[in-house]
Amino acid sequence: MYKGLLRWNATKDYSYFDELDGRAHTGLYKDYYFGADGRSKRWTQNIEGNTYYFDGSYKMYKGLLRWNATKDYSYFGDNGVMVVSNFVTPTTNKTYYFNNDGHSLRWLQTLGSRTYYFNEAYLMHTGWLRWNADDTFSYFETNPSSTDYGAMYKGSRIVNGVSYDFGDKGKITSSVYHNSGILHGIDIYSGTGDAGINIATIPADFIIVKATQGTTYVNPYFQQHARETLAAGKLLGIYHFVDTTKGALNEARHFVNTIKGTSGGMNYIGKATLFLDWENNDVTGQNNIDKGPKYAKTFLDEVSRLTGGVKPLIYMSKHVTGESYNWKEVADAGYGLWMAQYLYKYYNNGVNGHVDNPTLIYDDASDNQKEWSKPTLYQYTSRGRLPGYSKELDMNVFYGTPQYWKYLASRR
Repeated sequence: MYKGLLRWNATKDYSYFDELDGRAHTGLYKDYYFGADGRSKRWTQNIEGNTYYFDGSYKMYKGLLRWNATKDYSYFGDNGVMVVSNFVTPTTNKTYYFNNDGHSLRWLQTLGSRTYYFNEAYLMHTGWLRWNADDTFSYFETNPSSTDYGAMYKGSRIVNGVSYDFGDKGKITSSVYHNSGILHGIDIYSGTGDAGINIATIPADFIIVKATQGTTYVNPYFQQHARETLAAGKLLGIYHFVDTTKGALNEARHFVNTIKGTSGGMNYIGKATLFLDWENNDVTGQNNIDKGPKYAKTFLDEVSRLTGGVKPLIYMSKHVTGESYNWKEVADAGYGLWMAQYLYKYYNNGVNGHVDNPTLIYDDASDNQKEWSKPTLYQYTSRGRLPGYSKELDMNVFYGTPQYWKYLASRR
């Protein structure tokens, strides 16, 4: 008398004969399902009101399963039962919701009294989300311990210490989101490195590091300062100083190859907001500004193409935004403005520490400023001092949140 698991050579399925009386088992037994004929079954099986899945070897499946036909998912618990109408977090920070058919959902979903968003990969989104169709923003609860984890904020709520009115639709406008905070930071180059700046201890929300100039120069401190910025938990920016004698496409390729770590070093694409420093070279006397917006846009477009969609911002003095140059095509293409304007009260005697909300004079009719509604960053002095560093620094404010900075660093 045979006892135990038996595989039939002809059909390659199984039967299980009881260890005591030798009778063939039917129903669920030892991670198999045996039909009324005592033969093992595979694929999807409905058993006593529950759904199970048995793989090609007839074994009960447990865990996350992706369906080849529909590319969505189902989840089978430790007992093999398909999860229905519930959330599952199989691994940290990866949460799915399975409908009453046991299949994962994506996009915007109202579940009970709460609204959630699941991305293209069916994963629940948390934190800020930008709606491309109308350029609005929503926020989804990020605390895994909260009963509202993943739920869209509606009405008056506080995010990272800032109060927002999301209304009954859970959205705020782009202008509210972008201007909901002010971050303080500095921009640095090789001379700052020579002077021994300590990135970890300098009080700043963001550090913008010079990477390249022209088509051959690389700041010898670039990799060090960029790594230290991220290691310190600060927001990272990276800029290229223009040299219009080299050709916009050539400059863009040199910049991107450097920040991608093509010749060694870390790949910073997606980790840093990118900038083009559009100004004349006071050392060599090279006049870059007169090359105009066409050269700048060629550079910006090429960087965006080479990085897969990261849109750099452009740095220039206020007077350059308002002279005879027409920056409309650059602004309309989504390249933001980092503007320098040194008012006497921040420059003549310098400043000690960050200025909370420095005076900004922009949109002057006399200066014909119209392409950008407002700078995204404002450099208000080159004579700032911060604790722990003995020399003067360029001081900047960023009009936005850390999330918005990271959005600018992303492919879009």
